[in-house]
Amino acid sequence: MKSMAFLPMANDLLVMDIVDQGIHGDTYPISITVSGPQGQAWSWLVYPLEEWNGWDIESADAYCVPRSLLLDQGRDGFIICREMNAVFKGERLVATADSQKLLLAKLFADIGVGCAFSVVILSELVERNLAKKVIDDIGRILETQRYSEKSRLIFDLIQTHSTL
Repeated sequence: MKSMAFLPMANDLLVMDIVDQGIHGDTYPISITVSGPQGQAWSWLVYPLEEWNGWDIESADAYCVPRSLLLDQGRDGFIICREMNAVFKGERLVATADSQKLLLAKLFADIGVGCAFSVVILSELVERNLAKKVIDDIGRILETQRYSEKSRLIFDLIQTHSTL
Protein backbone atom coordinates (compact mmCIF):
# COMPACT_ATOMS: atom_id res chain seq x y z
CA MET A 1 0.00 0.00 0.00
CA LYS A 2 1.26 3.46 -0.85
CA SER A 3 1.74 6.07 1.81
CA MET A 4 -0.89 8.77 1.93
CA ALA A 5 1.10 10.95 4.32
CA PHE A 6 1.91 13.56 1.67
CA LEU A 7 -1.60 14.62 0.72
CA PRO A 8 -3.05 15.71 4.06
CA MET A 9 -0.15 18.14 4.53
CA ALA A 10 -1.68 21.17 2.82
CA ASN A 11 1.40 23.32 3.37
CA ASP A 12 3.51 20.98 1.22
CA LEU A 13 1.14 20.35 -1.67
CA LEU A 14 2.03 21.82 -5.07
CA VAL A 15 -0.25 20.69 -7.89
CA MET A 16 0.82 21.06 -11.51
CA ASP A 17 -1.38 20.98 -14.59
CA ILE A 18 -0.17 21.16 -18.15
CA VAL A 19 -2.36 21.70 -21.20
CA ASP A 20 -0.97 20.44 -24.46
CA GLN A 21 -1.79 21.39 -28.02
CA GLY A 22 -3.23 18.08 -29.14
CA ILE A 23 -3.57 14.36 -28.84
CA HIS A 24 -1.12 13.19 -31.47
CA GLY A 25 2.50 12.13 -30.98
CA ASP A 26 4.18 15.50 -31.57
CA THR A 27 2.25 17.28 -28.85
CA TYR A 28 3.87 19.96 -26.71
CA PRO A 29 2.90 22.09 -23.69
CA ILE A 30 0.96 25.29 -24.28
CA SER A 31 0.23 26.24 -20.67
CA ILE A 32 1.62 25.28 -17.29
CA THR A 33 -0.09 26.11 -14.02
CA VAL A 34 0.92 25.26 -10.47
CA SER A 35 -1.19 25.81 -7.36
CA GLY A 36 -0.07 25.67 -3.78
CA PRO A 37 -1.34 26.31 -0.28
CA GLN A 38 -2.86 29.62 0.78
CA GLY A 39 -3.97 30.47 -2.75
CA GLN A 40 -0.50 30.46 -4.29
CA ALA A 41 -0.61 30.16 -8.07
CA TRP A 42 1.86 30.32 -10.94
CA SER A 43 0.87 30.27 -14.58
CA TRP A 44 2.75 30.36 -17.86
CA LEU A 45 1.60 30.37 -21.47
CA VAL A 46 4.34 28.72 -23.52
CA TYR A 47 5.52 30.38 -26.72
CA PRO A 48 5.91 27.50 -29.21
CA LEU A 49 9.46 26.50 -30.06
CA GLU A 50 10.37 26.61 -33.74
CA GLU A 51 10.25 22.80 -34.02
CA TRP A 52 6.79 22.64 -32.42
CA ASN A 53 4.78 23.01 -35.65
CA GLY A 54 1.63 20.95 -35.13
CA TRP A 55 -1.57 22.53 -33.93
CA ASP A 56 -4.82 20.82 -32.96
CA ILE A 57 -7.58 23.44 -33.17
CA GLU A 58 -10.15 21.33 -31.29
CA SER A 59 -7.82 20.71 -28.35
CA ALA A 60 -6.84 24.36 -28.13
CA ASP A 61 -10.45 25.52 -28.40
CA ALA A 62 -11.46 23.20 -25.55
CA TYR A 63 -9.15 25.12 -23.22
CA CYS A 64 -9.71 28.57 -24.76
CA VAL A 65 -6.08 28.83 -25.87
CA PRO A 66 -5.85 29.91 -29.51
CA ARG A 67 -2.41 29.80 -31.12
CA SER A 68 -2.56 33.58 -31.57
CA LEU A 69 -2.68 33.94 -27.78
CA LEU A 70 0.51 31.89 -27.41
CA LEU A 71 2.25 33.90 -30.12
CA ASP A 72 1.13 37.18 -28.56
CA GLN A 73 1.42 36.45 -24.82
CA GLY A 74 3.43 33.22 -24.56
CA ARG A 75 6.68 33.26 -22.60
CA ASP A 76 9.98 31.96 -23.90
CA GLY A 77 10.48 28.34 -22.78
CA PHE A 78 13.98 29.05 -21.47
CA ILE A 79 12.61 31.74 -19.17
CA ILE A 80 9.79 29.46 -18.01
CA CYS A 81 12.24 26.66 -17.18
CA ARG A 82 14.52 29.04 -15.28
CA GLU A 83 11.59 30.56 -13.35
CA MET A 84 10.20 27.14 -12.46
CA ASN A 85 13.63 26.02 -11.26
CA ALA A 86 13.99 29.15 -9.12
CA VAL A 87 10.53 28.87 -7.56
CA PHE A 88 10.31 25.08 -7.12
CA LYS A 89 13.95 24.09 -6.53
CA GLY A 90 14.02 20.92 -4.41
CA GLU A 91 10.21 20.72 -4.30
CA ARG A 92 7.91 17.97 -5.48
CA LEU A 93 5.06 18.85 -7.83
CA VAL A 94 2.05 16.55 -8.15
CA ALA A 95 0.55 15.87 -11.58
CA THR A 96 -2.58 13.83 -12.24
CA ALA A 97 -1.23 12.04 -15.32
CA ASP A 98 2.07 10.68 -16.55
CA SER A 99 1.53 12.59 -19.81
CA GLN A 100 1.92 15.88 -17.89
CA LYS A 101 5.24 14.71 -16.47
CA LEU A 102 6.37 13.80 -19.99
CA LEU A 103 5.26 17.18 -21.40
CA LEU A 104 7.26 19.04 -18.76
CA ALA A 105 10.27 16.82 -19.44
CA LYS A 106 9.88 17.58 -23.17
CA LEU A 107 9.93 21.32 -22.51
CA PHE A 108 13.05 21.12 -20.33
CA ALA A 109 14.82 18.74 -22.77
CA ASP A 110 13.95 20.77 -25.88
CA ILE A 111 15.20 23.93 -24.16
CA GLY A 112 18.30 22.17 -22.83
CA VAL A 113 17.81 23.06 -19.17
CA GLY A 114 18.02 20.63 -16.25
CA CYS A 115 15.06 20.40 -13.89
CA ALA A 116 15.75 21.39 -10.26
CA PHE A 117 12.52 19.87 -8.87
CA SER A 118 10.70 16.57 -9.17
CA VAL A 119 7.29 15.67 -10.54
CA VAL A 120 5.31 12.76 -9.16
CA ILE A 121 2.05 11.33 -10.40
CA LEU A 122 -0.90 11.37 -8.00
CA SER A 123 -1.27 7.59 -8.31
CA GLU A 124 2.31 7.19 -7.00
CA LEU A 125 1.38 8.96 -3.76
CA VAL A 126 -1.95 7.45 -2.82
CA GLU A 127 -3.69 4.14 -3.14
CA ARG A 128 -5.12 3.44 -6.58
CA ASN A 129 -8.82 3.76 -5.63
CA LEU A 130 -8.37 7.23 -4.15
CA ALA A 131 -6.28 8.39 -7.12
CA LYS A 132 -8.93 7.09 -9.53
CA LYS A 133 -11.73 8.84 -7.62
CA VAL A 134 -9.84 12.15 -7.58
CA ILE A 135 -9.00 11.89 -11.27
CA ASP A 136 -12.60 10.99 -12.17
CA ASP A 137 -13.87 14.01 -10.21
CA ILE A 138 -11.27 16.23 -11.86
CA GLY A 139 -12.39 15.05 -15.30
CA ARG A 140 -16.04 15.87 -14.61
CA ILE A 141 -15.36 19.29 -13.13
CA LEU A 142 -12.68 20.43 -15.54
CA GLU A 143 -14.42 19.73 -18.82
CA THR A 144 -15.42 23.38 -19.13
CA GLN A 145 -12.62 25.09 -17.21
CA ARG A 146 -10.07 27.48 -18.66
CA TYR A 147 -6.42 26.45 -18.55
CA SER A 148 -5.58 29.03 -15.88
CA GLU A 149 -8.12 27.68 -13.39
CA LYS A 150 -7.37 23.97 -13.61
CA SER A 151 -4.49 23.53 -11.16
CA ARG A 152 -6.39 25.39 -8.39
CA LEU A 153 -9.44 23.16 -8.87
CA ILE A 154 -7.23 20.07 -8.90
CA PHE A 155 -5.49 21.27 -5.73
CA ASP A 156 -8.84 21.79 -4.00
CA LEU A 157 -10.12 18.37 -5.09
CA ILE A 158 -7.01 16.61 -3.83
CA GLN A 159 -7.32 18.45 -0.53
CA THR A 160 -10.97 17.43 -0.22
CA HIS A 161 -10.27 13.77 -0.96
CA SER A 162 -7.20 13.62 1.28
CA THR A 163 -9.31 14.50 4.31
CA LEU A 164 -11.99 11.86 3.67
